[in-house]
Amino acid sequence: MKTIFTSVLSTLLVISFAQSSEKIDLNGLECTLNANGSLFQSDGNWGLLKVGGPTGNGLMYTGHLWLAAKRGDTLLAATQTYYLAGNPSYPSTDFRYGPKANTYNTAFTNRYNRVWKMHRSMIEHHINHYQDSGYQAFPEILNWPAHGDTTNGEAWLLAPFADLNGNQIYEPLAGEFPEIKGDQSLYCIFNDDARYNPESSLTPLGIEVHLELYAFNAATNAHAGNAIFLNYRIVNRSNKTLDTVYASQWYDSDLGNAFDDICGTDSVRKLSYTYNADSLDEGANGFGLNPPAVGFAVLQGEASGGMYYNNSGGFNIPAATTDPFLLNEWYNLMRNHWKNAMPLRAESPSGPFSIFNGDGYDPTGFATKSNWAFNDQENWYCSPLNNGDKRQLLNFNPQALAPSDTLCLDLVLHFSLDLNDANPIAAVDKLKIQNDSLVDFWNQLNYTCSSNLLGQSQTFESLPFELYPNPSHGSILISWKEEQAHYTIYNLGGERLLDGKLYSGQNQLNIRALSPGVYLFHIQDSEGRIAVRKFIKR
Repeated sequence: MKTIFTSVLSTLLVISFAQSSEKIDLNGLECTLNANGSLFQSDGNWGLLKVGGPTGNGLMYTGHLWLAAKRGDTLLAATQTYYLAGNPSYPSTDFRYGPKANTYNTAFTNRYNRVWKMHRSMIEHHINHYQDSGYQAFPEILNWPAHGDTTNGEAWLLAPFADLNGNQIYEPLAGEFPEIKGDQSLYCIFNDDARYNPESSLTPLGIEVHLELYAFNAATNAHAGNAIFLNYRIVNRSNKTLDTVYASQWYDSDLGNAFDDICGTDSVRKLSYTYNADSLDEGANGFGLNPPAVGFAVLQGEASGGMYYNNSGGFNIPAATTDPFLLNEWYNLMRNHWKNAMPLRAESPSGPFSIFNGDGYDPTGFATKSNWAFNDQENWYCSPLNNGDKRQLLNFNPQALAPSDTLCLDLVLHFSLDLNDANPIAAVDKLKIQNDSLVDFWNQLNYTCSSNLLGQSQTFESLPFELYPNPSHGSILISWKEEQAHYTIYNLGGERLLDGKLYSGQNQLNIRALSPGVYLFHIQDSEGRIAVRKFIKR
């Protein structure tokens, strides 16, 4: 029965514009998001954060959320770097698209292997016109992933929406709408549950992640035109507590020409950034004179530090400072240590562009320990001789995550340039001024993590009732063991079709007037508790 239901539901919800990646395209920025949470990436290409549109210069190559956790003495991790769908040279990832589920079949793929793109203007139009005669809602609004398939083990409440009547059912035809941040938004859901070709290990954390990428029109804020905002909602969908959860924003910046980049951090601003080693960014992919700086900064969440490591293909670099391959190596980098567990050290702080600045790998142990690589607040900068292809992490303090609990992280990604000053540090200085403005702007928005309680799906299975037969041709039987309750039947667009009262015992309901399809059966008891089941009318 479950297989039949899932196939029918997915067939109804798959729409022609579904695709595995989407992009923000505001203010001359192009920023792509893949369905499995990969930043600046489609299924087949990296480097899709660009200035000046699709043919412009690249600011970022790729990025992803990294997670590690301790469950007792067991170390778990979920990471991704250079995965490309269908490419045998880059096959490894710990993440797959969609919520945590029982079955990851073709129907699941059709439903969730996509990114939902939403414009605020669509939502405003919907709010103002949904009651108009002949109104046709945007497909993006009708197909918002508000709910999961509970018969497949998915959580009921997924993407946030304005639940105007508080019944925990998304009803766009009754005026309800997706809740997004910014003027343009990308939304995806991914999990680490069923790993088909894992990068870090076989054992999942049981994590589900909701990622929203969003941007504002440049007129909203003086610096908004240079910024993309990120909101991660990380939910423990397992039945066990994760004692310590580490989270990191990993990224490979590749600022124009990737091989003359240097990187830095600002521990006060919780900022991790990349800039050029000199005033000329050479090559076909380079920015030329006066290249920009680009970086991530924390808006919500407690940052523990900023780390980096080198491309393993580099020359004359210590092996401990190169790409991680083992479980403990990922974990150590997320704790602001080198992959061999040696601590990062502020080695020979000597000021901007001094060749005497050390790389932070000091086996002698004499240099002071630091959690922030090339922290300019300590007068420690990356030497221009230490340029090359680097990967960076912005790390967060660990915390426990009980079953159904949610961890929220917010960041801003932005770039700046100074066309009047040839010194590359001028772009960094401008980045910091811009960063302060964007942080103030974001704080004034008072965004919450979500209007929906992502961990509360259990309440939908707690009320004692049965619905059968399912599928049904003409009537359904509701076995209800409590006192009187109220029921409502909705279609998948949230339109109310039938309602009435339920009484203790067997209740037979005539559904012959319903057209063949999938429907939601909603119950609310005298205490306000809610339960929802799905059924098929043939």
